[in-house]
Amino acid sequence: MWYKIEVAGLTLGLSGVGILLTVIFFWERIPDEIRQYFYGGEPGVFITGVLVVVGLFSILLFIANLIFKRFYLWWLRLFGVIALFLGILVIGASGI
Repeated sequence: MWYKIEVAGLTLGLSGVGILLTVIFFWERIPDEIRQYFYGGEPGVFITGVLVVVGLFSILLFIANLIFKRFYLWWLRLFGVIALFLGILVIGASGI
């Protein structure tokens, strides 16, 4: 049960990171109407930021699940945690 909540949180976090990385890498090709949602304080940035925070909280569930010996597909969930951290690292290095 708990690993399902963890996987859902990791999926939401990875989707938020994916959206932000897409916006960062393809900023020039995105139309102005869509770009407006990703300026500071706008809904697009707020929603993706909340998704990333949900992903970060699910990492705590990952650690708790490992402590309580819930090892169902732990290597795949670990890959999700590493991908989330690397995505956040790239977003932070981009300077937005």
